[in-house]
Amino acid sequence: MNWGQLKAQGAKYVHRKDIDWDAAQNLLAGDLDSRLDTVINEGVGQLTPATAAGIPGAWSAPVPTNFARVKSVMVGSDEVLPSSETVFFTRPDKARYFAQVGLELFFGRSNPAIMLYAKRVQLMTSDSDENVEAKYYPHMYLYGLVTHANKLIQDFEATSLHESTFEAALGAANAAKDEMRFSSGLGPVLVGVNAR
Repeated sequence: MNWGQLKAQGAKYVHRKDIDWDAAQNLLAGDLDSRLDTVINEGVGQLTPATAAGIPGAWSAPVPTNFARVKSVMVGSDEVLPSSETVFFTRPDKARYFAQVGLELFFGRSNPAIMLYAKRVQLMTSDSDENVEAKYYPHMYLYGLVTHANKLIQDFEATSLHESTFEAALGAANAAKDEMRFSSGLGPVLVGVNAR
């Protein structure tokens, strides 16, 4: 569905006509940036860490411009694990970890890294705009939009009514990740330090 179609459909589920659909979409995008876990919003990027000025034994690299959150990071053939920034900078085994500080990732070694990350939802602005989330999961996007629009106008009864449909559609989208990634007969292969 394009942005015009989504707003027209959404208006059928909201009892007021003065809805700020752009604000509702911003709220939905933030929600999806942190919770949508599908193949369609994934990206892969190579990071080339550089010396982190003034921090001994630490190297840093900026995240991509469309970055929402880290899903996994490989350095060489090892998956490095997330660490809080306060622990990372003082830990003796920091080569096995990474920490995110703002829009930079910090590493305990200088080797190039490959990051699998969730991309930010691309906001639609004109009525003919489309984004990948609304294309693949229009039901989820519509009910997420309606849920957030009802939250904006503080219609808590309508919010609870539509939120369960949104949550179910989001759960179904997340559950379908492996079905999209792996064809028949092909299953996931674990690699790195956590492989068993």
